[in-house]
Amino acid sequence: MTTSFPYDDPNYQVRRYQGPFTLAAGTGNTSAGFAPPVDAVLHAAHFVVTTAGAGAANKRIVNANGTALGTTTLGTSTANTTATLDLAETTIAGGQRVTFTNGTDASGTQDAIVEWTPKALATFQN
Repeated sequence: MTTSFPYDDPNYQVRRYQGPFTLAAGTGNTSAGFAPPVDAVLHAAHFVVTTAGAGAANKRIVNANGTALGTTTLGTSTANTTATLDLAETTIAGGQRVTFTNGTDASGTQDAIVEWTPKALATFQN
């Protein structure tokens, strides 16, 4: 059975936070991720440094279905430093995977959370 909710339903008004994801170090390493079960609007990705990187190559690229949505550079930021990447209300189809790719830094690690909501009139599968 499928269900669509009206525009004023709280499902479209309350933001969801998916994570935390532990992002490993390593050149071009793709870490973690999730696939929303419905068409979704991506608002932001939030990062907390767990291990400092070696320099400007310590960055995270947020991808949806293999396409880069944005990059944040964490550089030599110390542990517990936070960063937010605006994902500009990007819409993705249900089932598309959101992942994180490391730059070329071999030591920087982070935890990440993705902020999202279902797209208005998205169909939920029951």
